[in-house]
Amino acid sequence: MLTAEVVDQARAQGLPEGVAALYEGLEPPLEGASPEPPDPRDREAAAFLWKAGGYRCGITAYAVFFLLGDFVAHARRMRPRRFGSLVPFARSFDFTDRFIKRVTDSGRRPGGLADPEVVRLLRRIQAAHDRIRVPHWMMVHFGFTLVEQLERDLGETDPELLRRHLRYMARLFRSMGLPFAADRELMAALCRGIERERLRWEPCAGPYGRRLLFLGQAVGVRPDREELAGLLPETVRPLFRARFEEMRPGPAARVLARVVGALVYPARRWRNPRPGERPAWAGGKAGAASADPA
Repeated sequence: MLTAEVVDQARAQGLPEGVAALYEGLEPPLEGASPEPPDPRDREAAAFLWKAGGYRCGITAYAVFFLLGDFVAHARRMRPRRFGSLVPFARSFDFTDRFIKRVTDSGRRPGGLADPEVVRLLRRIQAAHDRIRVPHWMMVHFGFTLVEQLERDLGETDPELLRRHLRYMARLFRSMGLPFAADRELMAALCRGIERERLRWEPCAGPYGRRLLFLGQAVGVRPDREELAGLLPETVRPLFRARFEEMRPGPAARVLARVVGALVYPARRWRNPRPGERPAWAGGKAGAASADPA
């Protein structure tokens, strides 16, 4: 559990009072230059799922981010260029993609939490976020949203695979310097509470959303309202549906995105190796694979 001092600091940084008790139940960050390596099956679960997934989970995770008023307002205030123009946004999205592949050992470059260099990378990324004063509770929410969106996009239902995936990702974020938990019920309750309290449309979410969905189409994710809404948390879906047309790129932009997509497709195919065999210890079969060709 977190200390009262840590929870009070999160409150001072905007954590909704109604979820403070849930936030207190998170496990603290892992200390030390090289935390204990994760269970091999946890690593295998994370690597398998992130290899199987595509880019749609990243698109929907950012869509949730843009619909939480405090989150997007902080981003606009502290780093206005990150989402304010297409090229910096594309670079940020690409960095997140490469970062996830490295830390989950799901790309062509070996990685994973057993590698001390990966742990140092995590700490450097967290230090960069701390410099622009991103509250830890916001990063906790975004991290769990990524986990959920990947699993929903794949339609994965095997409880053992999901349990081990979350356990690996909890260790990842705790190694980064954030509080987190491998308790799915706790994490879901915390995130749904934050969404209920902070769901709010900000004017900048319109242009940010258009750039997001442009990038999505360029990497094979169709800007289809119902297809994307079905993956989002129920707390967020009504606002997403109501504001979708303000976030959707225009016809000319959608054509341009398809052209850009054709140009970058060979690089995407090289960067994203196909997943190997399903772990032998995992029960059942994966659900529908991601529709975006990764």
